[in-house]
Amino acid sequence: MGDDIGLGGPGRVLRHHGTGTSTAGRPGRVVLAGGGVATLLVAAFPQPVRGNSIWHTVAATVAFVSLGAWPAFAARHRPCPRLLTRTSSTTATVVLLGLVAWFAAEIHGGHRGLAERAAAGAQALWPLAVVLTTRDPSQSLHLRSKGEG
Repeated sequence: MGDDIGLGGPGRVLRHHGTGTSTAGRPGRVVLAGGGVATLLVAAFPQPVRGNSIWHTVAATVAFVSLGAWPAFAARHRPCPRLLTRTSSTTATVVLLGLVAWFAAEIHGGHRGLAERAAAGAQALWPLAVVLTTRDPSQSLHLRSKGEG
């Protein structure tokens, strides 16, 4: 249950990246934003101390699958940034969904926590990598006050 508290921030970030990563293909942005919303729902429907929450399970499934599949939908035709090529996007999707499959296989296994963290971590890092490698270098990372030119 405690792990669910930390999902709100990443869910909002993923939803934001999905709506703001304009370099990625529109279908990919929609899938990424949907994964972000599903991640927020995972946090909203935490697992009980005992038993299972069907809503948590449904939201987690949608989140994991969406966040694993979005690179395939975000792929662009050349010329495009390297991480958005069909090859890179397909490779990312295979790796991300492979980690999800490992987690699913470990649901009742001894490496459940490791598999879940590996899948979730990779799914959080791939959008960051895409944003960092596709952002316009002319855009400044610092904020200017209203008085600056």
